[in-house]
Amino acid sequence: MSDFETARQLLTMAGQDLHVMTILAAAEHTPEEAFGFHTQQAVEKAFKAWLALLGREPPRIHNLRTLVLLLEECGVETTALWDFTELTPFAVQFRYESLGGMDVGLDCVDWLKRVRDLVNRVEALRVELNNG
Repeated sequence: MSDFETARQLLTMAGQDLHVMTILAAAEHTPEEAFGFHTQQAVEKAFKAWLALLGREPPRIHNLRTLVLLLEECGVETTALWDFTELTPFAVQFRYESLGGMDVGLDCVDWLKRVRDLVNRVEALRVELNNG
């Protein structure tokens, strides 16, 4: 059974991360660690909301690869989701370890669009399931 309230809460929080991403993407000198962290967090929350909508309790993990595999187990077509898994190191590793001047090369504008599209997709599913 779908958990609409958990999904709603997670999508609200993902929206907050998107807001921060928008601010960081517009800044002149954005630390990749900060932008990457909020990008990873928004994706993680969107994936967990999706799982909740599919009747699966979202696990307390940060690994996006594992979340994609769980979505796949629920019957979701995940081909377009695998690129998001490269953000996993921003959840913990790059939060506590500086990139040390290394440029990961995050395209803030592109990631902002991709994550916004993902969150909108899950929100549309939430509305559809809640109304139907």
